[in-house]
Amino acid sequence: MSTLTELGDRLVSAGVGTLATDLFLGPMPMGVANCLAVALINSGSPIRAMGAVSGAPVADTPGFQVTVRHTDHTAGETRVKAVIDAFDFYSGTIGATPYLLITLEYGPVYLGLDENNRHRWTLTFRATKVRS
Repeated sequence: MSTLTELGDRLVSAGVGTLATDLFLGPMPMGVANCLAVALINSGSPIRAMGAVSGAPVADTPGFQVTVRHTDHTAGETRVKAVIDAFDFYSGTIGATPYLLITLEYGPVYLGLDENNRHRWTLTFRATKVRS
């Protein structure tokens, strides 16, 4: 399972959204007013450890960004909080992949209104996950 799919599954299981309805992996569609999207961004260096294969990567550290869009400012802020609650300081298994820790790196940042007067926020997270 891809990292992006795993992150989407985490949001679904936390009750934050429904895939392809109000939760999107990758680009956010313009036609959905109240939604969020998850996109992978810069990945940090893998974590290496000594072992059977000297210096082999044992964990990856992908970065990801969540963008929230909502027509109502208060409801949008509530959704932002739900995203933080689902990811910040999360440690557990998503699908079959152990996530050692997910942390909020930056945000939430209010981006203002889009061209259709919808409020937007962005949050940046870093995950440490066991290499599969």
